[in-house]
Amino acid sequence: MFNVLITCLTSLLTDIFTEMVYPLLPLYLTTALGGQPCYRRYY
Repeated sequence: MFNVLITCLTSLLTDIFTEMVYPLLPLYLTTALGGQPCYRRYY
């Protein structure tokens, strides 16, 4: 039972931290790595 609890907690924390980091990824790619911003136009 303890193993299941630890697995559930690990999965929950991984999901939370992924959702926190995902919006910051474009900022990191353009500032820290020197990438160019990409603009897409949908016609």
